[in-house]
Amino acid sequence: MVLNDILDFSKIEAGLLEVERIPFSPAQVASEALSPFVAKALDSKLALTALLTPRIPAVLKGDPARFRQVLINLVSNAIKFTSEGYVTLTMDLFDQHLVASVADSGAGIPREKLVEIFQPFNQLDPSIHRLYGGTGLGLAICQRLMQLMGGRLTMSSEVGVGTVVRAALPLSQELEPTDFFTNLPAEVGLLAGQDAYGQLVRSTLEQRGVKTQSLQPGESFRGTVVVDTSFARVPEDCQQVVILHTDSGSLGLDDERLHWVSRPFTSHSLLRALVGQESDGELENDQAWEQQRTLRVLLAEDNPIGQTVVRLMLEQEACEVTVVSDGGDAAREAIEGNYQLVLMDVQMPTLNGLDATRQVRAWEQQHGREPVLIVALTALAYETDRRSTIEAGMNSFLTKPVVVSELKHLISEIRKG
Repeated sequence: MVLNDILDFSKIEAGLLEVERIPFSPAQVASEALSPFVAKALDSKLALTALLTPRIPAVLKGDPARFRQVLINLVSNAIKFTSEGYVTLTMDLFDQHLVASVADSGAGIPREKLVEIFQPFNQLDPSIHRLYGGTGLGLAICQRLMQLMGGRLTMSSEVGVGTVVRAALPLSQELEPTDFFTNLPAEVGLLAGQDAYGQLVRSTLEQRGVKTQSLQPGESFRGTVVVDTSFARVPEDCQQVVILHTDSGSLGLDDERLHWVSRPFTSHSLLRALVGQESDGELENDQAWEQQRTLRVLLAEDNPIGQTVVRLMLEQEACEVTVVSDGGDAAREAIEGNYQLVLMDVQMPTLNGLDATRQVRAWEQQHGREPVLIVALTALAYETDRRSTIEAGMNSFLTKPVVVSELKHLISEIRKG
């Protein structure tokens, strides 16, 4: 994203970037800000959650694309520098502002470094660039975007505890708050631990005035029960079971009582499940967003500019992208990772894309694994070159330089199944 960061920063500094003022749903922006990182959080065993207080209006006016860009950058940083624990996005109202806070349980930042954290091209330690790359422009861009929208960005941190970054956006008084969750149960039984998921459930329900009763596995409860799937037994006499999508255990139930909380896990998705909504009733484009669900993509490309351009295209299509620069790394990552798509440059150092693909296909066949979709990236347009990609085991090809419309069509076809 180096080129994209520099271009964004240059546009902002030159006064060429304009912000919109249109209606948007804070709940949808929160979900979209977390969605690209669901797979990464699962792989890292991080609890990724969002809590929206009841004071948040259903609709506000502002620039949802730019606000979402800020939040995605903040969540990305939090996940990047948090090895265990949680990353939580909270939205609340304070002093006529919508305040979105991204908190993590990472290593934290020394207080003396916070002064320079928003400076352009700043990275706290040279090793950060070696490990993660980047330009050091992300937070500077976020701060400028918030200023363009009339807001502000602040940070607090404690070494060994974690970091909180707050993005405060001025509220519009033109739209009245609307609560779509007025028929919640008066009391809910909880089969949930004290981790970030359990805490989010308790906070969400308490803020809505719903009483909670902690249950033991198998304890009787006639009503609605919210269950962490690590708890295997639920009350047989309960009327409704709301299941949190955590990673362990199985309830062994399959009937009309079940409602599943979708990822990313937000207070909004929990409330929807409690009132039996399959989707957000107030949002007109939920189906469109479902079609834009996150895809995990491996991009194998040795040219830095090519990496940046294709990665930008993919991220604009709600893809989570991992980038490698040679064929050896591409083969290992394709085998070890869980990707829906591999974009493989044909000509790379160490191991070319054709041989890397042959290694992947041989391993898949040996271990009985479903073949991953591998699409060649090639500047060679001759029929013999294209035929060689198919013979190596690639599914299809894109001609370099990659055309946006062709890549969009490919992503759309994958999402359609």
